[in-house]
Amino acid sequence: MEPSTYAALDDAVLYAHLYRHQSERMTVVQLHLPTMHCASCVKAIETWPSVEPGLIDVRVEFSQKKAQLRFNPQETTLSHLAERLDFMGYAPDLSMASAQTEVGPRRDRRATLELGVAGFVFGNTMLFAFPEYMGLEADSGLAHMMRMITASLSIPLVGFSAQTYFKSAWAALKSRTTNMDVPISLGIVALTGQSWFEMLSGHGAGYFDSLAGLVFFLLVGRWFQTSAYTHLNFDRDYQSFFPFSALRISGGTEVYVALSEVQVGDVLRIRHGELIPVDSVVVAGESEVDLSFITGEAQPQKVDLGADVAAGAKNVGGALDVRVLKRLDQSYLTSLWSSEHGIDRPKVARWIDRLGQMFTGRILLIALAAGLFWAWHDPSKVVWIVTSVLIVACPCALALAIPFSLGHTIRLMGRHGAFVKATDTLERLAKVDFWVLDKTGTLTEPAQQSWTESSPVPEVLRPVLAAMVRQSAHPISRSLWAHWSSVSAAEGLRVREYLGQGLEAEFNGGRVRLGSSVFTGVAAGEVPRGVSWRWDGAQPSEGWLKPASVFRPGLAQGLNALKPDRMALLTGDEDRERAQLEQIMPPGTELRFAQRPHDKLQFIKDRQSEGFTVAMVGDGLNDAGALAQSNVGISIAEDALHFAPACDVLLQGSSLPQLERMRLMAREGMRAVRWNIGLSLVYNVVGLSFAVQGLLTPLTSAILMPISSLSVVGLSFWLTERAAKRVFGEVG
Repeated sequence: MEPSTYAALDDAVLYAHLYRHQSERMTVVQLHLPTMHCASCVKAIETWPSVEPGLIDVRVEFSQKKAQLRFNPQETTLSHLAERLDFMGYAPDLSMASAQTEVGPRRDRRATLELGVAGFVFGNTMLFAFPEYMGLEADSGLAHMMRMITASLSIPLVGFSAQTYFKSAWAALKSRTTNMDVPISLGIVALTGQSWFEMLSGHGAGYFDSLAGLVFFLLVGRWFQTSAYTHLNFDRDYQSFFPFSALRISGGTEVYVALSEVQVGDVLRIRHGELIPVDSVVVAGESEVDLSFITGEAQPQKVDLGADVAAGAKNVGGALDVRVLKRLDQSYLTSLWSSEHGIDRPKVARWIDRLGQMFTGRILLIALAAGLFWAWHDPSKVVWIVTSVLIVACPCALALAIPFSLGHTIRLMGRHGAFVKATDTLERLAKVDFWVLDKTGTLTEPAQQSWTESSPVPEVLRPVLAAMVRQSAHPISRSLWAHWSSVSAAEGLRVREYLGQGLEAEFNGGRVRLGSSVFTGVAAGEVPRGVSWRWDGAQPSEGWLKPASVFRPGLAQGLNALKPDRMALLTGDEDRERAQLEQIMPPGTELRFAQRPHDKLQFIKDRQSEGFTVAMVGDGLNDAGALAQSNVGISIAEDALHFAPACDVLLQGSSLPQLERMRLMAREGMRAVRWNIGLSLVYNVVGLSFAVQGLLTPLTSAILMPISSLSVVGLSFWLTERAAKRVFGEVG
């Protein structure tokens, strides 16, 4: 391959459709890799960064055969990475068509043609093998002609239909690694060579019928796995992830619209803590955006009028109005959120990985030993038995155990309001034994909260306070915005939000603060707790807003179902509602009030040091640090993109009482994994024991491969669907 083959890729303007983000230390690109065809391909690509300098991580979207690469442009280039992919056997498709968003699973025309040719050859080979089956004279003219036809048909079979296996095996060998396509390719080559040798030497008819069946059923198995993966991933990527809305400015009014309805040219209002869902340009306001969701960079970047902001950036300052430049690519947001960079893989997944790494080498040794044994006892069976061993012992079923068992569990949980980031989350969720909960916006219904003013807010100040809460995505701010919905909010107000404390703005030469009494400096007086406000202007004034909280229905029953787990409530509020909370929370719950974000973070660290597996349930704003620290971070999702990127689960507010059911479903998913691992190991042990004895033909081995994969998929769906019916009371 010439070094300059992919040199043009480094021109970000020429190949703008590939580049998603660019900065000094981080570039994000998305490539279409049409030659990916199985779980082994996905694993090879996603583990590539461990041996490639400058490549930070790779996330594969198998349903679309795309890979998102994040790399440091100071250490490597896109052209070099593309050359490496080509060398590995996954040459990227760089056409503009490859960048188009798909509405459904991509059809692999090449794979369909390979399967079609193999099916044609298999059917005709079996037909032309009738003279042998019927016992016709071996030297008759008809038998000889039939042998020549079947031998000729093996040429397109091996040269075209089996080419995928040869390419994959050769790419692995070039990279000084092995994969399961290596023994499969050896089996095909051995059977082909023996068949041609016997036919040309006149020693027999060869095994062309078995060869045709072998390749055909191998391709059937690959087609089945690909189809199952595609539909599973497609369903996960698009059906229910990011079920949120955006705040669109239309005719001077704010209207919530589904993300799928956002069009180029729309103006969206992005408040503090909210995610920017599409590539946009700022048309009003100035703020800072956190790009760690995209690049991992911790330092926020300042943006003002005319600045471009990328999809996936998080607003950490005042509200911004942005004009949409590109339509929503939901799969891109999903890939950002579900990136496992820096996250440990499940223990069971690491165990399977180690087993898979040993598998190919062990199979080659077993095949060699079986070949030597039969060469001594019955040389005529050597090729037959070696090929059977190489084909029947396939870890495909083992590799499918986790993605199908846990993947379908994630789908079922998503249908009941819990959207899980990755399969490793389920393993940790199943082990949770300590629950930490926030109160405001988590246990309470923000939309139904009402407010009473302890002293009337001055009319001149109402538009200012309305503008301040309008720019915040905090549940209390959204509730106060509803309280002042009839007030015309002041325009052009610069608002600063202090996490866990309140809001601040400058007005008429004075400072307006809204939030906790410690933040505003307002004495509690006769109002034990609420939201205080203070204006240090020409006419200084202060007061309190007293809330009437409405707790989510079914909350007490749902939380009591978590017993005997330990539980704690950590809230920034004072203890005004202690009596009511003691009635709702399970007996023995630790109640802590006036907690700041760092207090919650330290509490979780302390519980983890005691050996607990901690789940944090919060609103994703003040609780971002605690969510990231916890073993399982659960962010309550309502109507806006204000969740914490560090969270592991997005939970619809109405599904909060079902926490125990979600954990039970995670445990059922892990149980399904264990069943499938046991099934796949039994299949390989039994299959190998029969193959080394010469009791299996290569054709039978090839038929067993898709059957083993089908059994894993079928068992996964049956176990998880049955579990969903038992846990949720209905079929998922």
